[in-house]
Amino acid sequence: MKIPGNIAPIRIIVVLRSLGYKLAPQQGSHIRLRHPMHTVTFLNQNPLEARTLRGIIAEVSRHVFTPAHAIIDQL
Repeated sequence: MKIPGNIAPIRIIVVLRSLGYKLAPQQGSHIRLRHPMHTVTFLNQNPLEARTLRGIIAEVSRHVFTPAHAIIDQL
């Protein structure tokens, strides 16, 4: 499935919060979201690079047992 372009960090935050992640204190220019046994950190840049977005989706799908295409559909 193709990853959409021009995704703002706020959209990723909204999707990850719907999957149970919570915002953690921001460190410099990085956004950190925590799940009970997992943390995702990414650069706060608008728009996110495609490879960064792909990595976030792959990492989250492994930890919350949600298919990557289901996460992409929420974007």
